[in-house]
Amino acid sequence: MAVLIVLTGVGIAAGFGVAQRDRWWLVALLAFAAVVCVALGVVIWLGAGANADATKQLQSTGTRMSLPVVAGTETTEDSIRYLLELQITPPGQQTVLVEHACGHGTCVAAARTAPDSQVPAIVDVQGRAWGVVHD
Repeated sequence: MAVLIVLTGVGIAAGFGVAQRDRWWLVALLAFAAVVCVALGVVIWLGAGANADATKQLQSTGTRMSLPVVAGTETTEDSIRYLLELQITPPGQQTVLVEHACGHGTCVAAARTAPDSQVPAIVDVQGRAWGVVHD
């Protein structure tokens, strides 16, 4: 795949008359840019796979429950996003406060009505893992 991208870049460069003897460095620069794009794509792909594996494990070991939203702070930049402070109270243990930053409609609505709201989540008390469920 990387070879195809590099060859495409070289072909485009040659098509525009860039691949002349005195401009070889421009072709090399285009090839380097193509390699960087492929490397970024691979890193993103591997990261998504790791996240998917962690999610599957949490679904198999965790318990679905509703977490109370203690507070919601708007962190809007270009889109509507909130930082939710959630309360996890495992049976027989101390309450733990965790943060979830999100722009999903369910989380935005819960943040706007905090502290009288809850969000659906999966909690694994033994593995000390949790995740908000976005249906």
